[in-house]
Amino acid sequence: MITAIFPGSFDPMTLGHMDLIERLAKMSIADKLIVAIGDNPAKDTLFTLEERICQIKLMTKEFDFIEVDHYRGLVADYAKRRRAAFIVRGIRNSSDLEYEMELSHYNNLLNPEIETLFIPARLAYSRISSRAIKEIARNGGNIHSMTSAFIQYQIKEKYSIIKSRNSIDSGDIVKSGDCEEEEENLTEI
Repeated sequence: MITAIFPGSFDPMTLGHMDLIERLAKMSIADKLIVAIGDNPAKDTLFTLEERICQIKLMTKEFDFIEVDHYRGLVADYAKRRRAAFIVRGIRNSSDLEYEMELSHYNNLLNPEIETLFIPARLAYSRISSRAIKEIARNGGNIHSMTSAFIQYQIKEKYSIIKSRNSIDSGDIVKSGDCEEEEENLTEI
């Protein structure tokens, strides 16, 4: 069985991320794709780890070769533990390529068994980033062409909570274990 890892913070998952997953599914180059959320407590995220896991599970439920997981530490170590053949990275521009090439070299140094597969973003998604989505949404801009309606709804709810309370209560949108309830809400959006 060939396992690939698609690591990232996915805060939030974008249409670019989904496009990459759909393209990987068509390529049939891995029997299993692990969408691995990097859990870095030092990083300030909009969504909790549990919320991101739920979001990704709901957005990828049509793909039976997808597993959603999380890790702490180095992706090279995680790839070794999961016996992955390669890491998948999306490339939006030359800056991404330079950065990702450097990470690829370090990952290969730490785990000589691991390879990195770079997939260029489609032009329509080449400017989309999770950071930009959050910044645009926080300032009232339209993010409909950047992420799913479900994520847009959750971002809107999250920012309305921040505005009304001036702080994030991490359990307000998706509480751990409420993924089934969110799936019902998804059909209403």
